[in-house]
Amino acid sequence: MSGTTYDAAFLERIEPLLVHARTAIVGWDRELRISYWSRSATNLFGIDADEMRGKAVDDGAFVHPADRPAVVERSARLRDGNQRERVNINRNTRGDGRTIVCRWTRAAEQEDDRLSIISFVEDITREYAARDSILESEARFRTLYADNPDPILILDRDGFVADVNDTARRVPEALYLDATGEHFHDLVSDEQRAQHDVYFERARSGLTQEYEITIFDKTGMERFLSVKTVPLFENGAFAGVYSILHDETARRQEQEALATTERARYESARRLRSLFEANPDGVIAVDRSGRITEANAASARIGRYEIDAIIGRNFEDFLTDAYLSTARRQFATAIAGEGCSFALEGYRIDGSIVPLDITLIPQYSGNAIIGVYAVLQDITLRLEAQERARVQAQRLRDLYAIASAVGEPLVGMVDALRLGCRVFEAELGVVIDTTRRTPRIEASTNASRQEELDPKLAAFAQRILGDGIDASPLITPEALAVPIDVAGERFGAAIFSQISQSRTFTETDAEFLGLIATLLQSFIERGRVRVHLQRMAYVDVLTGLPNGSGFRDRLRLAIEAAPLRMQRVAVLFFGLDRFKDINETLGHRLGDRLLQALGTRIDGLFSTVGIVARMGGDEFAIMVQDAGTNDRLRDLAEQIIAAVEEPFQVDDFEQFLSASIGIAVYPEDGTHVDSLVKNADIAMSRAKDRGRGGFYFYNATLESPILMRLSQERLLRRALERNEFLVYYQPQIDLTDGTIVGLEALVRWNHPGSGLIEPGHFIPSAEISGLIVHLGRWVLETATMQASAWVRRFGPLRLAVNLSARQLHHRHLRQEILGALDLSGLDPVLLELEITESVAMSDVEQAIAIVREMKGSGVRTAIDDFGTGYSSLAYLRRFAFDVLKIDGSFVDGLGQEREDETIVKTLVGMANSLGLETVAECVERNEQALFLRDYGCRFAQGFLYAPPLPASEIEALLQSKPRFH
Repeated sequence: MSGTTYDAAFLERIEPLLVHARTAIVGWDRELRISYWSRSATNLFGIDADEMRGKAVDDGAFVHPADRPAVVERSARLRDGNQRERVNINRNTRGDGRTIVCRWTRAAEQEDDRLSIISFVEDITREYAARDSILESEARFRTLYADNPDPILILDRDGFVADVNDTARRVPEALYLDATGEHFHDLVSDEQRAQHDVYFERARSGLTQEYEITIFDKTGMERFLSVKTVPLFENGAFAGVYSILHDETARRQEQEALATTERARYESARRLRSLFEANPDGVIAVDRSGRITEANAASARIGRYEIDAIIGRNFEDFLTDAYLSTARRQFATAIAGEGCSFALEGYRIDGSIVPLDITLIPQYSGNAIIGVYAVLQDITLRLEAQERARVQAQRLRDLYAIASAVGEPLVGMVDALRLGCRVFEAELGVVIDTTRRTPRIEASTNASRQEELDPKLAAFAQRILGDGIDASPLITPEALAVPIDVAGERFGAAIFSQISQSRTFTETDAEFLGLIATLLQSFIERGRVRVHLQRMAYVDVLTGLPNGSGFRDRLRLAIEAAPLRMQRVAVLFFGLDRFKDINETLGHRLGDRLLQALGTRIDGLFSTVGIVARMGGDEFAIMVQDAGTNDRLRDLAEQIIAAVEEPFQVDDFEQFLSASIGIAVYPEDGTHVDSLVKNADIAMSRAKDRGRGGFYFYNATLESPILMRLSQERLLRRALERNEFLVYYQPQIDLTDGTIVGLEALVRWNHPGSGLIEPGHFIPSAEISGLIVHLGRWVLETATMQASAWVRRFGPLRLAVNLSARQLHHRHLRQEILGALDLSGLDPVLLELEITESVAMSDVEQAIAIVREMKGSGVRTAIDDFGTGYSSLAYLRRFAFDVLKIDGSFVDGLGQEREDETIVKTLVGMANSLGLETVAECVERNEQALFLRDYGCRFAQGFLYAPPLPASEIEALLQSKPRFH
C-alpha cells in the first residue's frame, strides 16, 4: 500500500494536470466498484460519471468482450492480493460503441473503503495500431523473403553472402546452395567482376539498382541473371545489400532462338521478294477471288501500266474476250492445286493486244491455297520470229516459182539473187540475214537475225575465205560465192546457194553477184569510215572509253527512251581524290598510265551495268539506263569506290587511289542531259566536302551551299586580313590526380556582325578554298607564343594543335612548324600535332612521312577521332604516333551503352600495348571519367572540366591550380 492517502478532493485538484497529458483517473472502492470517475474519463470513454459509479470492474459495459475473461481473472487476483502487475493493457468499448486500446496503471492502493485503488488510464490506440503495423510489415517482409519465387541473397557490408532464402537453395544445379560465406564477387564471371564491384560501391551510397550479370553455376553452365539490389542500413550505417536475382537464361535463349528463327524467316522472305521483284518475267499474285494483290515491275512493263493501276483489279480486266473462258478454266485448275501453262492475249494500257505465255502456280499459306502466282512472258518477239520464218519459207516457194518462170528470166534472176543472198562474216562466224528488200549488214547476235549455215555451205564458204585466195568468184553447181575485200583485207563473202533444181550457176550469175559484193564492199567501207569518225568524236583517246560527247549522246538517247520504258536513268559522276598530287610527284606519264589502268578496270567491272566514260582529267562517269531503286545505286557506288581503292601496280610503283561520287537521277534531278550531268557533278563536290572516298545523292539544296561557300570564302579572306580570328583553349586533365597537363588550341571567328562563330561553320570552306593553310599557320604561331608564356609562368604545359588535310600536303609545313617553335621559344616536346584518322588514311605515305619528320624534330603527334575511320592496327603501328585520341561519339555512351564501353576498353588496351598515351574527348559526366580512369585512360578533356575558353580565362584557371575529381 502507498503511504500517501488520495481523496476525491486531491484528485479533483490534479485532474487538470492529467488532462493535458491525456490521462483519465478512475477510482475503485474496496469491492472493486467504481467510486470515482473523472471528467477526463468521461471524455475518454464517452460515458458519464453517474452511469459508471458503482459498476464492478468485470461487469463494466466498457470492457471489450474479448478481453473480459482476462480482466475478471486479474480482478480476482487483485482481491486476493496476488496481482503484482501494475500495468495492464486491454481494449475498452466507448459509449458510442467504438473500441479503443487503453493502458491501465495502478497509481495507488490505500486503506480507504471508498478509494481503495486509483488507476490512471491512457488511450494508446494509435501506438498499438502502429506496433501492429510494424509487426505485420515484418511478417510480410519475412514471408516475402522466405517464399519469394526468385532467389534472394543478403550480402554483408563487405560483400560476403550472409543469408539466402529457400528459393536460392532450390534452384537447378544448387546454384547458391554453398554460397553463404562466399564473396559474391567470386560468383560473377571474370569479365564482370569489376563492374559488379562498381555496383556494390554505388549501393554503399544508398542507390537502389537494377542490372544484369553473368555467372557460372556449379555445373559450369553460363547463366544470365537480372539483379535488383536494395541497400540495407542499421542506425544510419551501411549494413549490406538485399539482392533479388532472376534467372534470365531461359528467356534469353528463347529470345536468341526466336531471333534466329526470325532472321531465317526474314532472309527467306527477302529471297522470295527478290525473286518476285527482280524477276525479268512478269509475276503477279492473285487471290482466290481473282483479285490481283501484288505485281512486279516486269509485269507492269509488259502492259505499260503503273503497278498501282494493276493492284486491286481482277485479272480478267486485262484479257481479251476470246481467251476469258480459257483463263477461267486454267485458274480453277491452279486453285485446285495443279500448276499449268497456256497462251492467251491481253490488253496493254493503250488498248493494243499483247500475246502472253502464262504459267500458273498455286500459292500456299500453310496447307491452304490462298491464291495463284502467275508468271507472264511477252512472246511478241517470238511470234514475230516465227512470222519471219514463215515469210522466208514463202519467199523460197516464190523463188522456186520465179526460177521456173519462162517469160521473165532476167527478173527471175534478180529476184532470186536478192532473196537468196547471204553474207558470211569471217571474224564473227555468223550469217547475217539480208533477205529483206534492202540488203544490209547488221552485226547483231539476236537469234532472230542469225542463221547457221548448212555444214556443206559453210565448208564451201571457207574455200573462198581462206588466206591467199584471190578475188575471183567461186562457182559450183550447188553454190556461188564472191569475196568481199575491204581495205585490202578479206572481210567476207556474198554467197548464193542453189534453190532451183532446173538450172545451175553460170558466169553471168557470178558477175551479178559480184555487183552485189561491190555494193556491200562500198557499204562496209563507208560504215567503217563513219564508225572511225564517230569514234574520234565520241571516244577518249587515252582510255578508249566514250568521252564527254559520247557519254552525253548516249545519255540523251537513254533519257528519250526512259518514259516509254518507265525507267529511271542515273548518272554516277566520280572524280579521283588528290590526283593532282600524283601528277606533280610522280609525273604525268605515270598519271596517264594510272588513268588507263583505272579506265580498264572500271569498264571491265561495270560495262554490263551501264555506259562507262571518261569525262576529262581525273573525272569519270557511269550512266545506268535502268537505274532501279536508290538502294541499287548505293550498292553500285560502293562497288565503284571499292574498285578504285584496290591498289594499282604501274611500273614499279604501287599506287592507291580513292574516288568521290555524285549521283543524279532522271527525272527527279534533271530532265535534260546538261542538267543531269551538272547536278551529278555538284553532288560529287558535296561528297568530296564530306571527307572524300564516299558518295552523295544530288538534291536541290546543294546548289545553295555552293553559292554560300563562295560568299563565305570572300568573308574568310577579309577576316584574315582584319585579324578577326581568336584562339580558344580547352584544358586536358590528368585523370590520376586531376591536374591540368595540357591545352588544345581551337580557332573561333569573331565576326563583327554575327559574333563568335564555331569552327564547324567556316573550316570546311577554308579547307576547300585553301585558306586553311594561312589560317592554320596563324593558329600555330599564336598558340605557341601563348603557350610559351604560360610555360615560363606556370611550368610545363603541353599544347595540342590540329593539322588539316590541306596543311598535311603543304610543302612548307615542316619549315612553318619549326619556325613557330623558334619564334616562340616553346620546347618542341611540348607541342603535339593532331591529325584526324580520316586525313591520315587519305594519304598514308604522306602522313607517315610528316609524323617521322616531326619525331625527328622532337615534336609529338596524335591521331585524332580514332575509331571513326578505316585504319587498321598495322597502319597505326606504321604511323608511330605518340598519342591516341578517343572520339567523343564513343565516350558519350560510357555507363549507358555496352557497345561503346567495349570499344573504349579495346582502344585503350590497344593504345597501351603500342605504348601510346590516350586522351578521351567530350567527357561530360563523372561516370565517364571514372570508367576511363579505371580502364587505363590517362588523360581527358571535355565540358566536365571546362569548355574551350579564351586565353584570359585560361590564365586565371591556371593561376588557381585546380584539381578536378
